[in-house]
Amino acid sequence: MNFSMILSVLMVFLFFIFFYTKLHYLSALLILEACMLIALLLCMCVVFNSFGTSSLFLTIMTLGVCEAALGLTVLLSYIKVKGNDYIQNKMMIS
Repeated sequence: MNFSMILSVLMVFLFFIFFYTKLHYLSALLILEACMLIALLLCMCVVFNSFGTSSLFLTIMTLGVCEAALGLTVLLSYIKVKGNDYIQNKMMIS
Protein backbone atom coordinates (compact mmCIF):
# COMPACT_ATOMS: atom_id res chain seq x y z
CA MET A 1 0.00 0.00 0.00
CA ASN A 2 1.30 3.39 -0.87
CA PHE A 3 1.10 6.50 1.28
CA SER A 4 -1.90 8.05 -0.48
CA MET A 5 -3.93 4.85 -0.04
CA ILE A 6 -3.16 4.81 3.68
CA LEU A 7 -4.24 8.45 3.96
CA SER A 8 -7.47 7.71 2.09
CA VAL A 9 -8.33 4.84 4.42
CA LEU A 10 -7.52 7.00 7.44
CA MET A 11 -9.77 9.77 6.12
CA VAL A 12 -12.70 7.37 5.65
CA PHE A 13 -12.11 6.05 9.17
CA LEU A 14 -12.16 9.60 10.57
CA PHE A 15 -15.40 10.36 8.72
CA PHE A 16 -17.02 7.34 10.36
CA ILE A 17 -15.80 8.52 13.76
CA PHE A 18 -17.13 12.01 13.02
CA PHE A 19 -20.60 10.70 12.21
CA TYR A 20 -20.68 8.72 15.46
CA THR A 21 -19.54 11.63 17.64
CA LYS A 22 -22.50 12.27 19.93
CA LEU A 23 -21.16 14.01 23.02
CA HIS A 24 -19.22 17.23 22.42
CA TYR A 25 -18.95 19.75 19.63
CA LEU A 26 -15.26 20.22 20.44
CA SER A 27 -14.43 16.59 19.69
CA ALA A 28 -16.37 16.82 16.41
CA LEU A 29 -14.42 19.97 15.52
CA LEU A 30 -11.10 18.25 16.28
CA ILE A 31 -12.04 15.30 14.08
CA LEU A 32 -12.91 17.69 11.26
CA GLU A 33 -9.53 19.37 11.66
CA ALA A 34 -7.81 15.99 11.46
CA CYS A 35 -9.76 15.28 8.26
CA MET A 36 -8.61 18.60 6.84
CA LEU A 37 -5.00 17.80 7.71
CA ILE A 38 -5.25 14.42 6.00
CA ALA A 39 -6.86 16.07 2.95
CA LEU A 40 -3.94 18.48 2.88
CA LEU A 41 -1.39 15.65 3.03
CA LEU A 42 -3.28 13.72 0.37
CA CYS A 43 -3.32 16.80 -1.83
CA MET A 44 0.43 17.19 -1.36
CA CYS A 45 1.04 13.58 -2.39
CA VAL A 46 -1.15 13.69 -5.47
CA VAL A 47 -0.47 17.19 -6.77
CA PHE A 48 3.28 17.31 -6.25
CA ASN A 49 3.72 13.90 -7.89
CA SER A 50 1.66 14.74 -10.96
CA PHE A 51 1.75 18.50 -11.54
CA GLY A 52 4.55 19.94 -9.42
CA THR A 53 2.55 23.07 -8.57
CA SER A 54 1.37 24.26 -5.20
CA SER A 55 -1.77 26.25 -6.05
CA LEU A 56 -4.21 23.48 -5.03
CA PHE A 57 -2.19 22.87 -1.87
CA LEU A 58 -2.41 26.54 -0.88
CA THR A 59 -6.13 26.65 -1.68
CA ILE A 60 -6.90 23.67 0.54
CA MET A 61 -4.68 25.03 3.31
CA THR A 62 -6.49 28.39 3.13
CA LEU A 63 -9.87 26.68 3.32
CA GLY A 64 -8.66 24.64 6.31
CA VAL A 65 -7.57 27.76 8.18
CA CYS A 66 -10.87 29.51 7.44
CA GLU A 67 -12.81 26.43 8.55
CA ALA A 68 -10.87 26.23 11.81
CA ALA A 69 -11.38 29.91 12.61
CA LEU A 70 -15.08 29.81 11.80
CA GLY A 71 -15.57 26.57 13.76
CA LEU A 72 -13.88 27.94 16.86
CA THR A 73 -15.85 31.19 16.63
CA VAL A 74 -19.17 29.37 16.39
CA LEU A 75 -18.15 26.98 19.19
CA LEU A 76 -17.23 29.84 21.53
CA SER A 77 -20.47 31.65 20.75
CA TYR A 78 -22.43 28.46 21.46
CA ILE A 79 -20.60 27.93 24.75
CA LYS A 80 -21.35 31.52 25.80
CA VAL A 81 -25.05 31.03 25.11
CA LYS A 82 -25.57 27.48 26.40
CA GLY A 83 -22.80 27.18 29.00
CA ASN A 84 -21.38 23.88 27.66
CA ASP A 85 -20.56 22.16 24.38
CA TYR A 86 -22.73 19.06 24.75
CA ILE A 87 -24.58 17.95 21.64
CA GLN A 88 -28.23 17.94 22.66
CA ASN A 89 -30.32 16.70 19.78
CA LYS A 90 -33.75 15.34 20.62
CA MET A 91 -34.06 13.64 17.23
CA MET A 92 -30.81 11.64 17.59
CA ILE A 93 -31.25 7.90 18.06
CA SER A 94 -28.80 6.50 20.60
